[in-house]
Amino acid sequence: MAVILGGIPPTIAVEVVEDRESKVKNLLRVCGLTLKQYWFTTLVCHLIMFAISVLLILIVTVFVLNIEFLQNSEARVCVFILFILFMPSSLITCYVWTHMFNKKETARGVLTILCYLPGMVLIMVVALVSPNNADTAKLLHYIFCFLTPFYIPQGALLYISVTSNLIKISSVADIGIKNISYFDWNQNIDICFIALIFHMIFYSILLLIVDKLKSGESIMSSLGFDGSKTNITSIPSELEDEDVRQERADVQQYLHNGFQERTPIVLLNELHKKYSETNLFDCFKKNKKPAKTAVQNMSLLLESGHIFGLLGPNGAGKTTTMKIMICEEIQTAGNFMISGHKVKASDSDVFKLIGYCPQHDALWKEITVKEHMSLIAAIRGIPDDRIQRICENYIENMRITEHKDKKSQELSGGTKRKTILSAFERNTNRSAVLTTHSMEEADALCTRLGIMIKGVMRCVGSLQHLKNKYGAGYMLEIKWTHGAGSDANFGPKLKQTIESFFVHLVAKEEYNNRLIFDVPQQSVKSLSKIFGFLEGLRQSTPEIEEYSFSQKTIEQIFIDFAKQQDIDE
Repeated sequence: MAVILGGIPPTIAVEVVEDRESKVKNLLRVCGLTLKQYWFTTLVCHLIMFAISVLLILIVTVFVLNIEFLQNSEARVCVFILFILFMPSSLITCYVWTHMFNKKETARGVLTILCYLPGMVLIMVVALVSPNNADTAKLLHYIFCFLTPFYIPQGALLYISVTSNLIKISSVADIGIKNISYFDWNQNIDICFIALIFHMIFYSILLLIVDKLKSGESIMSSLGFDGSKTNITSIPSELEDEDVRQERADVQQYLHNGFQERTPIVLLNELHKKYSETNLFDCFKKNKKPAKTAVQNMSLLLESGHIFGLLGPNGAGKTTTMKIMICEEIQTAGNFMISGHKVKASDSDVFKLIGYCPQHDALWKEITVKEHMSLIAAIRGIPDDRIQRICENYIENMRITEHKDKKSQELSGGTKRKTILSAFERNTNRSAVLTTHSMEEADALCTRLGIMIKGVMRCVGSLQHLKNKYGAGYMLEIKWTHGAGSDANFGPKLKQTIESFFVHLVAKEEYNNRLIFDVPQQSVKSLSKIFGFLEGLRQSTPEIEEYSFSQKTIEQIFIDFAKQQDIDE
């Protein structure tokens, strides 16, 4: 019975690994569900599932198998108390252990061993020692009870059986002990109940601490202390654009004035994120990652009605910035506000102001589209009598009516995106931060843009402002045949000819059979003369296959910045 009991908690508890793996847990928190609420509701649901299994076990062992030592009413009470305390204690312990895993299947296999093995090995030790040295067995029993909760069912049942035999013997012979009770301290059963309560409290506290550690908080801050301050490396002035400096000054002015005029929707104040190589969960890894600065002194101001496009190559810090804004990651320094409120991971009211649509499909596989929306609406505090109507409106607006009763695992990728957008979108007093690699998307949707390179905001402003500032001028590209490339002097001669025509020409790239130049605006006096020169050059030099002369686009500006990260790496 105890062996079967020990295998149930890991089977149930691994569902929280799937919640983390699919990012559902984090999105629930962003919707306003606190960590305590998440774990409490999860525990209640899992306890119901566990209780059904326990009830079946009791029916089989007590009434079907008629196990002798469980026929005593007081013994049954002990077993009942044991199961009632073991269920939450074992589940909470497994919740903590699940943080060691990122994959559900791995967690299920390893947790089952961690739950079975201690109980089986430790009870064998106590059972072998007990006949020859009862005091030593008692001491080991006490130690093992507080060592792991998965020993306790087997240890408790062992001493319930021993007590049952003792009562049976005392009823037919005088052994010097009268009125033996299962709840006598000397019977070593009460210590099991105390140990289970201890594990329940200890692992509950540890669970909340580990949750904060996983988001990047230090051990001291997760315990409620400020901890040591991190030294922030200032950004070299040559890497900062004047618009970025002005953005930081505007943020400081808002903070200094106390939002007297108006309150920005989003305010980031010198946000800094450094991943340390001394993270608690990296201590046991052979190949530890070196410390890396993902976001460096980022300041941003976003007012109502604006859509801000956060651009940058992979590894620039965009995703980290978004994770900080929803408290999936904790910033090393700096702070940020949503509608004038400082955002903390434990502040569910602030998260009710936020809608977050991640790049992954954070949905439960077995839940329908309508059930997802109803749940999120309830978490956000929408009255019950309005949830049905609001969900129907969103489903109709997104044109997914025919899919509303389908489970998410049956949906196409596009329908999943629509479901997530409907469930987590906010529709009042809005501003938006969009991370994208698509320049067409940014051009069509965003009122302001910012480009991040290696964690540093390199430029910020409206689309037209960035075009005027960084795209003032033209780009000339000339390509010649591979046969001409056999002449080592062809490229330099062609370059010299082009430079003799243009003033202040800058050679941007030169490789194989291609030349690319930046042509400043002041070098362009007449487009007709330029095209006349280029066309004449192509006719006089048949080796030239093609040429292009065009104004810089926002995509080319982005590529120019992105190449700086590639060069640094």
